[in-house]
Amino acid sequence: MQKIKKGVLIIVPTFSPNIGGVETQYDDVYKALDKNGYKVTVLTYQPIITKARGLPLERTGNVTIYRFWWIGFDLFHKLNPYPVLQAFYLCPVLLLRSFIFLLKNSSDIDVIHTAGFNASLIGRVIKIIFKKRWVVSTHAIYGLKRYSFVAFMVKWILDAADKILTLSEPSRQELIKIGINNKKISNQSAWVDQDIFKLFDKQSCKEQIGYKDSFIALFVGRLLHPLLCWITLIIYSSEILKGIFTKQEMPREAWAQ
Repeated sequence: MQKIKKGVLIIVPTFSPNIGGVETQYDDVYKALDKNGYKVTVLTYQPIITKARGLPLERTGNVTIYRFWWIGFDLFHKLNPYPVLQAFYLCPVLLLRSFIFLLKNSSDIDVIHTAGFNASLIGRVIKIIFKKRWVVSTHAIYGLKRYSFVAFMVKWILDAADKILTLSEPSRQELIKIGINNKKISNQSAWVDQDIFKLFDKQSCKEQIGYKDSFIALFVGRLLHPLLCWITLIIYSSEILKGIFTKQEMPREAWAQ
């Protein structure tokens, strides 16, 4: 019989069956923790971005997932430009649910893991009350201005964390520049689920989808407004690359663009 290790509480506003980078990552995280014998509890919302719905209470192995109903209407994305309003939208209900859960189950939880700044605001309050070890992961580069109110709040929140996991070195440097102790910040390595993303013969795949003799440039990412200029650059670059790799002469106008 496998011995149950420490209890881990994950607090994350967006989770499967919603689809996204954070959702995919935490599916992998809880499955890995479960496989290694940890007792995991996830507190999250029912999908607030899509119309998908999961079980309000789901148990699998050593993992228990609580999904709480909350208002959707894509407010998550609509409030992205207004971080304070987004925090008021995401935090109060999940904070209350987390507080009630820990009142009943504090002795079963050894580590709390929060994903993103909004969940980390919840973690900051929970840390004060329940004195648990607390790990934060960030999932974007936020463009923080050192002396802004948002930067001040982020520093106040993250200063209390025991460990901070950033997605890249620029993300790590962003937090260091607003005054967070660099010794507690580490980059987390991204991974690929090789059971889903497998290497196949390129020509055979192109034939199957009807693009046998086509030049294909693939962009994988979120179509957010700040990225549109880069996406436009990729489109023009793909035309130039097509000329290079297919040995076609590009019109002078395309190079100029």
